[in-house]
Amino acid sequence: MKNHLKRIAAPRTWQIDRKGSAFIVRPNPGAHSFYLGLPLGVLLRDFLQKARTMIEVKKLLHQNEVLVDGRRRKDHRFIIGLFDVISLPLLKEYYRIVLDKKGRLQSVPITAADANNKICKVIGKKVLPHEKVQLQIHDRKTILSAQPVRVGYRVLFRLPML
Repeated sequence: MKNHLKRIAAPRTWQIDRKGSAFIVRPNPGAHSFYLGLPLGVLLRDFLQKARTMIEVKKLLHQNEVLVDGRRRKDHRFIIGLFDVISLPLLKEYYRIVLDKKGRLQSVPITAADANNKICKVIGKKVLPHEKVQLQIHDRKTILSAQPVRVGYRVLFRLPML
């Protein structure tokens, strides 16, 4: 696995300056693909501008002030993807990651009430004993459901899910 990433080689879904410094943070493998996700450090520094340097981002993360889908995250290389909810409870700011018209990832401010919900796409399902249904959602999580849901549907979940 590669540990380095140059800005010019970053995916086009990242809305960053290509001619800034030479390197940018490469995300760790995780729930989202490399092309439809971006590192948490880049989101906080470049998109939301909550810090000026990556050192400030790391300090912010280690103070437990950032929630991703209702869970505290401390890794600046954690991959954030489509429909993830980023919460900054001390600042009372909440964001959802979506695609814009050009296919680039962007953060959209949402209300505190919307921050408790997450939109998920069902990409697979499996019928288990006792008529339970196991749903596979787009960010590689599996959830048990008693209600029948078809593959391809969007489902609204309350956070934290798991």
